[in-house]
Amino acid sequence: MYLHQSGVDIIAMEILDGELEKSEHYGVADDKYSKSLKYLKIGFKTISARRFKEITAAGASFSRTMGELTQSKAHAVGNEIERINSTP
Repeated sequence: MYLHQSGVDIIAMEILDGELEKSEHYGVADDKYSKSLKYLKIGFKTISARRFKEITAAGASFSRTMGELTQSKAHAVGNEIERINSTP
């Protein structure tokens, strides 16, 4: 999954693990959905929306704050994060 902040671009990546968990939210049963966090990467040089779409072959939606990627696209984005953050 990736976290997009308007005007800042891609600011975090995370890997979720396990089954979808449902729980009560403001008194409504099964209204909250979650998964366990396995890995979180933050504090890196951001990736622009344009570059993110290039890396993922336009497989990204910015209509929501968080979006899900296939494993191969997530790997490509992770490689880009490493590349731009190893450059001074």
